[in-house]
Amino acid sequence: MQAMKNFQDNIGYLMESFNMTKYREISALIGVKENTIKSFLSENRYISIRMLDLVADNLHLPSYFLIKKNTYENFKEEYEMKYGLGYSNDSSYVLAVNLKRIFIDRGKTTWKDREALFFGFFGESALMSYTRDKNRRVPSLGRISLMAECLGIQVEFLIKEDIFNEKDCTNRIKNQN
Repeated sequence: MQAMKNFQDNIGYLMESFNMTKYREISALIGVKENTIKSFLSENRYISIRMLDLVADNLHLPSYFLIKKNTYENFKEEYEMKYGLGYSNDSSYVLAVNLKRIFIDRGKTTWKDREALFFGFFGESALMSYTRDKNRRVPSLGRISLMAECLGIQVEFLIKEDIFNEKDCTNRIKNQN
């Protein structure tokens, strides 16, 4: 799963940026237990969206940035630009807004049409639960990665705020790929 690999790489870049060599150091910085970060980095455990938001909040970064494919150089440069801007991430809300926008932009007005975008991987009830206004379900990072693959977009676009503010979001996504 590319999003989890990107997360692992980005945590590695963060450790490198701060000259950290121990899990204890990075766990203190990002606000999770040492064993949890070990599990994430050794691929024994996948990060949940809520945990991703928590880590991003503790780093003062937008959540999408931690699952975006980066190089060490652009990670360090973007991190320095974004750090300290005071983020309060709510990826489940952003996902709901972005999915609704994708449905509109692609002319999918019925739940059957929307379900067809995902080739049977996501049923109507799951899509409804991800996009409802209250008590929305939060899909795992793996499920969000699968959604992005079905839609033909990069996974971070599903939880990136303001990506769909332009009239034609499809062109904007294509230009950023």
